[in-house]
Amino acid sequence: MSDNLSRDKLALILSEKTGVRASTVRQYIDVTLARMADGIVQDGKLKLAGFGTFDVLSKGERLGRNPRTGEDVMITPRRTVSFSLSQKLKSKINEKAEK
Repeated sequence: MSDNLSRDKLALILSEKTGVRASTVRQYIDVTLARMADGIVQDGKLKLAGFGTFDVLSKGERLGRNPRTGEDVMITPRRTVSFSLSQKLKSKINEKAEK
């Protein structure tokens, strides 16, 4: 599999594996990803068993530096999402690295 996996490419892969039309699979993918995004926004967390966990983090205001000018700049508070691999996926990755 390549480095980037678009929704269309994922739909084609799943379509070939399942025999379901790619356009139908694409609709399922869109609904699934929209529901996942809603869950992250509403609950601040989304856990996919055997894959990993998405967590919303709040970052406070802090002092940063413009790399071009060296000028100090205040970075506004914001929320961001972090992802942590499940132990199962970590193990799979490490097994492949050992081979």
